[in-house]
Formats: sequence, C-alpha cells, structure tokens
Amino acid sequence: MNTSTLPTIVDAGLLVFLAGQVAFDDQGIVRGDTAAQTRLCLECMEHALRETGLSSSQLVECTIWLCHQADVAAFDDTYAAYFGSRKPACTILIGRLTVAGALVEIDAVARRAAGGMDLESLTHCPYMQATARRSRDAELEQRTTA
Repeated sequence: MNTSTLPTIVDAGLLVFLAGQVAFDDQGIVRGDTAAQTRLCLECMEHALRETGLSSSQLVECTIWLCHQADVAAFDDTYAAYFGSRKPACTILIGRLTVAGALVEIDAVARRAAGGMDLESLTHCPYMQATARRSRDAELEQRTTA
C-alpha cells in the first residue's frame, strides 16, 4: 500500500511510464529478502499495467535500484524467472532507497502495440506524434503487403 500522492502510472499513448514500485504488503510495510521484494515489485507492476490494458509482456525497459551489490544475483534470478525468455532491457543501479526496509525499487516503461496508440495524447510533442504515425503506417503497410 503506497501512501504517496505522486502518480504511479502515466499513460502517454504509445508509451506507459510506471513510477518506482516498492514491495509494500497489504499493511503498507516492506518485508522480505531481495528475491521476495523483487517478486512483489513485479506483481505490483503487473497490477498497475493491467489498469491501462497492458501486461508485463509489453514492458520494454526497467530501471532497478538495489541497496547492495551483493543482492544483484538474487534479483537477477527472480527477474529471469518472472520474465522467462522475454526480458525487457534492464539497468541496475546500486544506492540508498527512501523507503525504510526496501531493498528493491523498480520503475519501467511499457509500449502499446502501434494499432492501440492514441495519437491525440501526443499533441504536446509533434516529433513523437509524427514518429508514432510513421510507426503505425509502417505496421499497417506490412499487414496489407503480407
């Protein structure tokens, strides 16, 4: 249970940005070792992604914060088991986390299929809007020539 008032997820049309997920249990407490916290962070991410109609299979990038270099192996084993052969790009950083007891924090970026993008949400950035249109048009052309 995260009590922060900051947004957890921002849907930008083609891309969905997921803020750092920490392994809060139902009582708002962080417990467990690195593997258990990693698993819970990933499950929380999956739940948040479902709210936008996505799943973890659409994640393209994750940034991982760990407290200790020694925790990389436990994290990596859990991450690999969760994603299988379809792992998103991953950057691991070592540093202090702001939540007491947290050993892991994960933020991520997911990508919608081109046919599901909302170009109107990209009006604040003409370059992104044009890039999204080209991507969508190329995908449609591939479908019609196949």
